[in-house]
Amino acid sequence: WPVGIDEGGNIAGQYEDSLGFIHGFIRSPSGALRIIDVSTGDPSTNVVAFNGAGTMLGNFTQDPLLMRSFIRARNGRVTFVDYPGAYITSLSSLNDKGFAAGGYTTPELTGHMLIRDPEGRFTLFDSPSGNGGDCPVLIGSTGDVVSCDSSDGGLTDRGFILRPNGRFD
Repeated sequence: WPVGIDEGGNIAGQYEDSLGFIHGFIRSPSGALRIIDVSTGDPSTNVVAFNGAGTMLGNFTQDPLLMRSFIRARNGRVTFVDYPGAYITSLSSLNDKGFAAGGYTTPELTGHMLIRDPEGRFTLFDSPSGNGGDCPVLIGSTGDVVSCDSSDGGLTDRGFILRPNGRFD
């Protein structure tokens, strides 16, 4: 499953092996394949985004009950991303400026959304209805974030845009 291509023509994605474990990969334009596994426990590494600068974003399960995210730079340096106190941190999108967006879940199983800047600072937000959030979150090159909101218990989802100035559209 390819998820992105960088400016140099490298393709990143993930695949499932014969045992059912997920691994990340980077395929160079010449066809050389590099396998990417970041977890020390669970052998599954889910790659969800790859930007034009060659930065990879993904998630993995540290143990059966704790999901973490990672950002892998072009040079191979891996930064683990955990929102403090979260039970689950799941980043789902990365722009070319290095901003990542996704969500986190508290130990009480309440979901919220977040943006992580390139320096590692978090901006937290909930959907316009205030219901937290558990929909996929995408961040564009301008810093606009798109996701969905369900104000009726999940029966109807409505999309929204969070602008960099904090305004919802």
